[in-house]
Amino acid sequence: HMRSIPFENIDVVLGKTISIKPRDVEAKLVFGGRGGYCFEHSTLLQSALSAMGYAVTPRLCRVRFNKPADVMAPYSHMNLCVEVQDGAKYLVDVGFGGVG
Repeated sequence: HMRSIPFENIDVVLGKTISIKPRDVEAKLVFGGRGGYCFEHSTLLQSALSAMGYAVTPRLCRVRFNKPADVMAPYSHMNLCVEVQDGAKYLVDVGFGGVG
């Protein structure tokens, strides 16, 4: 996923309304040749993992990257908690635009 669909937030910067409905996200990221931001990436992966039978819980979270310890960041990021067959749960984050 992360090697095939880039992180980009062009629509966010331009102030465009972004749908995170699964069909709209699939149309943009898979068939439209575009990238997306965390909510779009996580929505797409959630749809795929759910279709494969995994229990997936979306999570709203804070980004702490490059923030002083005393700064409370807003909830502005989405990742997933994925439960596998043996009951183990994994934090999955395909939508973090990194530094590199």
